[in-house]
Amino acid sequence: MVLARPLLAHEVALFAHPGVSFRLGPRFEWLVEGHVAHFVSPGGFMAGALPIGGRLYIGNGRVLPYASFGLGAGWTNLEKLDEIDQRFNFLLQTGAGVRSPISDTLAWTAEVRWSHVSNAGMSSPNLGLNMLVF
Repeated sequence: MVLARPLLAHEVALFAHPGVSFRLGPRFEWLVEGHVAHFVSPGGFMAGALPIGGRLYIGNGRVLPYASFGLGAGWTNLEKLDEIDQRFNFLLQTGAGVRSPISDTLAWTAEVRWSHVSNAGMSSPNLGLNMLVF
């Protein structure tokens, strides 16, 4: 669970990003994530999935820095916000972090993300909601 504040706005949200990754090589993972957000101010939610994603690892060692990206879609009831104009929206994320294995199948991760929610021009205006997620 992470706390996020949209850039230059007054909304506050709690996020959960459950995910699974699959190694495609020594430096790249395919990443599939869920996206669950509870907006405390104003009240509301967003739920979705980011099936197109990945992590590119940099360096060697047990603790690895990485860059990440994700693309998907979600459903929300946040039509009260100026930045959200419809219930169905697209999700775009990029970030950087560090990851270290705990066991063969588990790892811990610390990451900062830029998260963008937008309707991709399907309705006007298409302002989009940009958030920093820690």
